Amino acid sequence: MFRGVKNFFLAFVEEIIIHTLRGPFVFIALAPLIAATGAWHYLASSFAASDAQHTAAWSQDDVRLAKVVVVAIDDVGYQHFFQAQSPLNRERLSELLGTIREHSPKARRIVLDLDASPMPGQAQAQQALDALLLREPALWVLPAVNAGSEQDIAALRQWRAGLCQRGLSFGLPYVPNEFGYPSLTEQYEGSLADAALQAPGHCVEPASHYHKKAMLLSPIVLQSGLVLPFSGDLQMLGEVLSQLDAEWIVVGGAWGQTDVFGSPFGDRFGVQVHAAALAGGLAHEQEASHLVALIVVFGFISLCTAILNAMSDHIGRLFGRSTPQMVGHNFYITHLQPIFFVFLVLGLLMALSEGLAMLRARTGYWIPTSIVGCTTLAYLLLTWNWGQTRISSHGSFRHLWHGLVLEPIKHDLRSVGTALKVIRHGPIPGAWGLDPSQPPPGRAHAAVEGLLAAASLVAQTLVPPGTIIYGLLHAH
Repeated sequence: MFRGVKNFFLAFVEEIIIHTLRGPFVFIALAPLIAATGAWHYLASSFAASDAQHTAAWSQDDVRLAKVVVVAIDDVGYQHFFQAQSPLNRERLSELLGTIREHSPKARRIVLDLDASPMPGQAQAQQALDALLLREPALWVLPAVNAGSEQDIAALRQWRAGLCQRGLSFGLPYVPNEFGYPSLTEQYEGSLADAALQAPGHCVEPASHYHKKAMLLSPIVLQSGLVLPFSGDLQMLGEVLSQLDAEWIVVGGAWGQTDVFGSPFGDRFGVQVHAAALAGGLAHEQEASHLVALIVVFGFISLCTAILNAMSDHIGRLFGRSTPQMVGHNFYITHLQPIFFVFLVLGLLMALSEGLAMLRARTGYWIPTSIVGCTTLAYLLLTWNWGQTRISSHGSFRHLWHGLVLEPIKHDLRSVGTALKVIRHGPIPGAWGLDPSQPPPGRAHAAVEGLLAAASLVAQTLVPPGTIIYGLLHAH
C-alpha cells in the first residue's frame, strides 16, 4: 500500500514537472493552436454532451427537479385557445397568466418566453395584461424583443422602460448555439434565466451583439424536466399547478417547429432550454477552473502511470527474462501488451468520466472530461506509444528532480557556455564531447549550437510554466 502511494506521488510530481518546469515543447506549442480550432471546439462540445447524459443518469432522484415547472402551449392550445393567431391574443394571454398566478401561490418568479409587448389592434387587452403584470411586478420576467420600424422599436423601448421602473424584469429570449446544439455551458448575459436570478427590475435591451457568460444547463431538467402541456383547458391547468406548488415557472410555446433545438436528449423547445438554464443557476452548477482541471489531468495521468508501471513490473517478473528467440514473449510485447494497455487506459478513463458525472449530479460541480480525455489519448499515442514504450520510473523525488529538471538545464547552460567560448577564443578540440582527433567546430557552427541550446532552455524550461500561468490568469 505504501509503495503504491509512493509511486503515485512520484508520478504526480513527475507530471507536474514535465508539464510546467521542464515540458516537452511540442505539447506546449500545439496546445494553444489546437484549442483555437473548430475541431477542438466540436470535440469539447461532444464531450460536454456526453457529460450531460451521464450526469442526468446519476440525477434521476434529484429532488430539485420539481422546483422549475414548464407550462408549454402545445399545438392544440395554440389552435383552439389562441385561434392560431400570431401575435397571441392579449386577452387570452391574460387569462392564461392569471390562471397560472392564481394557482401558484408559492411562485417566486414566472418567466415568460412569449412576446407580451404591445401590438396594433389590441390596445385595450394590452392595458389589462399590463395591469395584471403590475399587480406583482417583482414576480414577472418578460422577453425583451424589438420588431418593426424605428418608430415601433422606440415605442417598445418606452413601454419596457415604464415597466422596468415599476419593478418588472426583462431578459433576452435568445439561445446560443454550438454545432446545432444549444450551448450546454453558456448563456447570453441578461438572458431570461439570468434575469430571473437577478433582483427585480433587472432589464436588458436587445442589441446587435451579445456577450456570453458561464451558465450551465441542468442536464436532468433538460432531459426530463416537468412540462405541463397546455391544450386550452384552464381549469385542468390550474388543478395541476395547485398540486405542484411550483416555485419557478417558465411559460412558452411548444407548437410548430420554429423554436426547436437539438440536445443530447433529443429535440427540445426553447422554453425547455430556458428552464434548464434557470435550474442550473438555481442549483449553482459551475464549471471547474482551469487550475482544478489541470490538477485532475495530472492526477489521472499519474494514476495511469503508477498502475501501468506496477502491472508491467509484475508481468515482467511473471514472464521472466526474454530473448529475441522467444517468439511468444516478443509477440506479447509487440502485439498483446499494447491492446491490453489501451483497453486498461480507456477503462480507467470511462471510470473517471462516470465519477465526474456522479460528482456533478451530487454537487453541481462540473469537471469536464474533454481536457482529461484528450490529454490521456495524446499520452497514449505520443508518450506511451500504445504501451510499447517503457514507462519511466523514479525511485525518489531527488532522483526525479535531478533527472528531469536540473540535469537538462545544466546541459543547456553548458552547451551555451561552450558555444560562447568557441566564439570568443576559436575552435576548441574535444568541445561537446567530439573526437579530439577530428577538426573541432568553428565559430559559425558554435553560434548555431549556442542559439539552439538557448532556444531549448527557453522552450522547455521557461515557456511551459509561462504558458500555464498565462492560461490560468486569463481563464474565463
